[in-house]
Amino acid sequence: ADVELANEYEETVLYPKMGGYSVHSHARAYLGTLAARRSDHAENAMSILLNELRPVAIVFVGLHDLNDIARDTTLLQLMNSAFVSLSQITYSCNGAVRDMLCDDKGCVFIAVFGAHSHEVNPCFDATVCAMRMKDALDELNFERFSLGVSFGECFCGEVGPSIRADYVVMGTEVNMA
Repeated sequence: ADVELANEYEETVLYPKMGGYSVHSHARAYLGTLAARRSDHAENAMSILLNELRPVAIVFVGLHDLNDIARDTTLLQLMNSAFVSLSQITYSCNGAVRDMLCDDKGCVFIAVFGAHSHEVNPCFDATVCAMRMKDALDELNFERFSLGVSFGECFCGEVGPSIRADYVVMGTEVNMA
């Protein structure tokens, strides 16, 4: 009887259902009334809370010294050092690493600010981040790189089926940077 009572308490009080998901009562307290109502009536409550148009800032870093990485294996260590350094700077400035891509067009690093949380000033954070990135790339002896910063409203959220969903930031501002 005590086990049943404990299970019922856990299901109804500690982890009430929101849109089919069990959400701890302490976490539920941080959801606004509108968000809680929206998620109570949704089939996939958590994606509703994640998917939205948000004001975000994007930092785009073109690492032109790494364009010949396929032909020069010594550049792999430089790429790794750049990734570690740029990632640390991004996180220290309240940002998130979106991608580091190396393809036939070159190597790029993309950081986003304000996509995962409502930052007070993602523009300021992104600008400070870009300035710190420039200094870090100079210290790594990069000779050819470009930095771009843009700000605007972008779609932020999950795209794709639940088994292969990816969190994306899409919009003209991502391309603008």
